[in-house]
Amino acid sequence: MKASVSLKKIGWRDFARSALPASTIAEYWFCPAQICNRMRQGSIETPQTVAGSQIHEEEAQDVLKKLGPLKTVKIRSLYDAMMHSRLNLASALKARQVLANSEENILFRCIVPETGLIGLPDIADCRNGKQPVLVETKTTGRLPTEPWMDNRIQMGVYLIGLERLSYHPEHGILEYRLRSDSSARERFEIQLDTNLRQTIQETTEAVLGLLKGQEPIPCNNPRKCASCGYRDSCPWSLPNE
Repeated sequence: MKASVSLKKIGWRDFARSALPASTIAEYWFCPAQICNRMRQGSIETPQTVAGSQIHEEEAQDVLKKLGPLKTVKIRSLYDAMMHSRLNLASALKARQVLANSEENILFRCIVPETGLIGLPDIADCRNGKQPVLVETKTTGRLPTEPWMDNRIQMGVYLIGLERLSYHPEHGILEYRLRSDSSARERFEIQLDTNLRQTIQETTEAVLGLLKGQEPIPCNNPRKCASCGYRDSCPWSLPNE
């Protein structure tokens, strides 16, 4: 990894406290107002997000059980956090294993120190023995015919984070699952091309503007507002059609 000396000087807690989650960058493409509402009111969970989190946690636990006992590692600096991720991924590639992040056990993070971005992918499939393949699962009321932009942005941030760990990912995988029938699924490969990199950079700048108090562009989809946990208090909410 580049600039390891300077990374060692950055306290992990300080960085994590101010870091910008990949999910927040992605959220800008779903609804910028949600970012502002969360900043004002805190996080609000919906039945959909709770159900999605439960599914992820159950699957993560299944993966972790196959790995056996996990070592406790003390992370003091940003360098420690990135090396912890890099070494865990390297070990999984050597053993051709699958890694997962759970609520209590974080085995790998995707961090971009230069822009303060951080992400926790669901799965790192290292069974090819060459490069980690990140897999992010989304539960949905309908299966898309192409990956939604907010999810592409989130995966793109993850892939940039992998590059920062000196890996060379060819793609990441977005898997959509139908809430009413988990066996109904669609998978898409996401490649980190020039356009996606540029969009991530521009979106990060836009999100930072919102966090500094800029007015969000209102959502133009009443269906999004209808299922939003902030709908009753959001000043930009649209009436349901």
